[in-house]
Amino acid sequence: MNDQKDGKGEEEEMPVDPALKATRYHGVIKERLYVLEQIAVKINDEKKWFVEIRNLEQAFAKELPEHFRNEEELLFPILESRGIPEHKALVARLRTEHAGLLAQMEGITQLLCEHMFPLQPEAAARINEELHRFSQALCQHAETEDEQLFTAVQSLNAGAGR
Repeated sequence: MNDQKDGKGEEEEMPVDPALKATRYHGVIKERLYVLEQIAVKINDEKKWFVEIRNLEQAFAKELPEHFRNEEELLFPILESRGIPEHKALVARLRTEHAGLLAQMEGITQLLCEHMFPLQPEAAARINEELHRFSQALCQHAETEDEQLFTAVQSLNAGAGR
């Protein structure tokens, strides 16, 4: 159903559950991580791969802090307000993971800034290793949020709507 805001035909946006919105964004993150994993091993083959990795790194460096802040400001308080110990433990764990992932991202940014193409083999191997570690950690984090955080928030929201 398309509700109209005014008589000019503009559609009013329906509110989106923040958990659902974040789950969709996790799909984008996972796609980017897959691409990152595929090209990280090629970082020293051609300059275009180095440039593509820099582009992905810059996208993550820009978007992750905002994504994490949204989760911490919109979703975490919903769980914390209920006082359920398991939820408080989950939120504490996810906050710690957010900080760790942001630190990893900063380390990767610094590492990429320290080196230019063509890379020395040791630098290429280190960057590839750090990108792989980051990719694995972020993917696992997204899975945890998809399976535990968003499920918990949605069940609390569903219970509140009764």
